[in-house]
Amino acid sequence: MKRMVLLSTLPFIGQKKAAESVARTRKYAGGYFRKLFSFSTWKRLLAGAIDLASVRKVLFGHYGKSAEHDRKDSARDVMSAFRDYAGSVLFIHGGADREAADAREHYETFTNEVGIPSRFVTIDGSNHDFYSLEWEREITELTLNWIERA
Repeated sequence: MKRMVLLSTLPFIGQKKAAESVARTRKYAGGYFRKLFSFSTWKRLLAGAIDLASVRKVLFGHYGKSAEHDRKDSARDVMSAFRDYAGSVLFIHGGADREAADAREHYETFTNEVGIPSRFVTIDGSNHDFYSLEWEREITELTLNWIERA
């Protein structure tokens, strides 16, 4: 039996409109703007602990991308291809991942509709990218256990 592990997988949707990109930029810019007034932000900035290239990428990296490049925002019908998957899936999301808040419900509904055996795990407190050794260890253990059951 085939098994797949999907980490922080957002729902695949059709290509977004330019207005949605503007709204996304506005949302993230607001968050960064609020952080400008935090002492800890300035301390981290002066210590070189803030990756300014990543900030730029978050704010503007989605502009000008081709649909093929950003697969979660794709003109391809990814969900149609997923519908034909003949294996089981382990979905792992972070409990503090605001971007993927509705992903579990989306994929639970989808996998139930098409009959794909699935397990859903939420890593309490984790962000979208699981930036903690504890979270990475938990993911590694979950993944190894999932694959060994194949």
